[in-house]
Amino acid sequence: MATIGKRINGENDKPERYALIYVEGEQDLNINITGEVALGNSPFSSQAATKNKKSYSGIYAPDSNITITGDRSLLIVTHEVALYAKKLTIAMTAQGQRSVDCESYGACVIVKHDLVVKDNS
Repeated sequence: MATIGKRINGENDKPERYALIYVEGEQDLNINITGEVALGNSPFSSQAATKNKKSYSGIYAPDSNITITGDRSLLIVTHEVALYAKKLTIAMTAQGQRSVDCESYGACVIVKHDLVVKDNS
Protein backbone atom coordinates (compact mmCIF):
# COMPACT_ATOMS: atom_id res chain seq x y z
CA MET A 1 0.00 0.00 0.00
CA ALA A 2 1.30 3.47 -0.85
CA THR A 3 1.39 6.03 1.94
CA ILE A 4 1.59 9.81 1.65
CA GLY A 5 4.04 11.62 3.93
CA LYS A 6 5.82 8.64 5.52
CA ARG A 7 8.97 9.01 7.64
CA ILE A 8 11.58 6.64 6.18
CA ASN A 9 14.35 6.62 8.79
CA GLY A 10 14.38 5.71 12.46
CA GLU A 11 12.49 7.85 14.96
CA ASN A 12 15.71 8.99 16.66
CA ASP A 13 17.73 9.62 13.49
CA LYS A 14 18.55 13.20 12.56
CA PRO A 15 18.08 14.70 10.09
CA GLU A 16 14.59 13.35 9.60
CA ARG A 17 13.88 11.84 6.16
CA TYR A 18 10.40 11.61 4.68
CA ALA A 19 8.85 10.38 1.44
CA LEU A 20 5.94 12.24 -0.14
CA ILE A 21 4.79 8.89 -1.58
CA TYR A 22 6.17 5.77 0.13
CA VAL A 23 5.62 2.16 -0.98
CA GLU A 24 6.50 -0.44 1.63
CA GLY A 25 7.74 -3.85 0.54
CA GLU A 26 7.52 -5.55 -2.83
CA GLN A 27 4.36 -4.03 -4.26
CA ASP A 28 3.75 -2.56 -7.68
CA LEU A 29 2.82 1.10 -8.01
CA ASN A 30 0.99 2.17 -11.17
CA ILE A 31 0.66 5.90 -11.79
CA ASN A 32 -1.56 7.24 -14.58
CA ILE A 33 -1.00 10.95 -15.32
CA THR A 34 -4.13 12.65 -16.67
CA GLY A 35 -3.07 16.29 -16.27
CA GLU A 36 -0.06 18.37 -15.32
CA VAL A 37 1.11 16.89 -12.01
CA ALA A 38 3.78 18.38 -9.73
CA LEU A 39 5.05 16.66 -6.59
CA GLY A 40 7.13 18.74 -4.15
CA ASN A 41 8.78 22.09 -4.81
CA SER A 42 12.30 23.53 -4.54
CA PRO A 43 11.90 26.37 -2.00
CA PHE A 44 9.97 24.16 0.45
CA SER A 45 12.40 21.25 0.10
CA SER A 46 15.47 23.43 0.53
CA GLN A 47 14.05 25.34 3.50
CA ALA A 48 12.85 22.19 5.26
CA ALA A 49 16.25 20.55 4.88
CA THR A 50 18.36 23.48 6.07
CA LYS A 51 16.19 25.02 8.80
CA ASN A 52 14.22 22.08 10.15
CA LYS A 53 16.67 19.23 9.54
CA LYS A 54 14.02 17.43 7.49
CA SER A 55 14.47 16.20 3.95
CA TYR A 56 11.95 14.80 1.50
CA SER A 57 12.03 12.22 -1.26
CA GLY A 58 9.35 12.23 -3.94
CA ILE A 59 8.35 8.64 -4.71
CA TYR A 60 10.30 6.20 -2.52
CA ALA A 61 9.75 2.56 -3.47
CA PRO A 62 13.15 0.76 -3.44
CA ASP A 63 11.63 -2.75 -3.46
CA SER A 64 8.80 -2.04 -5.90
CA ASN A 65 8.15 -1.83 -9.60
CA ILE A 66 6.78 1.55 -10.68
CA THR A 67 4.94 2.08 -13.98
CA ILE A 68 4.12 5.63 -15.06
CA THR A 69 1.65 6.10 -17.91
CA GLY A 70 -0.54 8.93 -19.11
CA ASP A 71 -0.95 11.72 -21.59
CA ARG A 72 0.67 14.72 -19.83
CA SER A 73 3.68 15.32 -17.58
CA LEU A 74 4.86 14.53 -14.07
CA LEU A 75 7.32 16.85 -12.31
CA ILE A 76 8.98 15.73 -9.08
CA VAL A 77 11.07 18.30 -7.17
CA THR A 78 12.57 17.29 -3.81
CA HIS A 79 15.63 17.59 -1.59
CA GLU A 80 16.46 13.86 -1.43
CA VAL A 81 16.04 11.35 -4.26
CA ALA A 82 13.10 12.36 -6.45
CA LEU A 83 12.16 8.85 -7.61
CA TYR A 84 13.52 5.55 -6.21
CA ALA A 85 12.34 2.18 -7.57
CA LYS A 86 13.44 -1.39 -8.12
CA LYS A 87 12.17 -1.27 -11.71
CA LEU A 88 10.87 1.84 -13.46
CA THR A 89 8.78 1.77 -16.63
CA ILE A 90 7.74 5.02 -18.31
CA ALA A 91 5.15 4.55 -21.05
CA MET A 92 3.40 7.83 -21.71
CA THR A 93 0.69 7.63 -24.36
CA ALA A 94 -0.81 10.58 -26.23
CA GLN A 95 0.87 13.07 -28.56
CA GLY A 96 2.26 16.34 -27.23
CA GLN A 97 3.71 17.14 -23.81
CA ARG A 98 4.33 13.87 -22.00
CA SER A 99 7.31 13.40 -19.77
CA VAL A 100 8.60 12.57 -16.33
CA ASP A 101 10.93 15.31 -15.07
CA CYS A 102 12.87 15.16 -11.81
CA GLU A 103 14.81 17.84 -9.95
CA SER A 104 16.64 17.15 -6.72
CA TYR A 105 19.37 18.46 -4.47
CA GLY A 106 20.45 14.81 -4.16
CA ALA A 107 19.93 12.05 -6.71
CA CYS A 108 17.16 12.59 -9.24
CA VAL A 109 16.36 8.96 -10.06
CA ILE A 110 17.63 5.69 -8.57
CA VAL A 111 16.61 2.44 -10.26
CA LYS A 112 17.97 -0.81 -8.78
CA HIS A 113 17.38 -3.15 -11.74
CA ASP A 114 15.62 -2.04 -14.91
CA LEU A 115 14.72 1.26 -16.52
CA VAL A 116 12.35 0.94 -19.48
CA VAL A 117 11.26 3.96 -21.50
CA LYS A 118 8.64 3.09 -24.14
CA ASP A 119 7.53 4.76 -27.34
CA ASN A 120 8.14 8.51 -27.42
CA SER A 121 8.11 9.04 -23.67
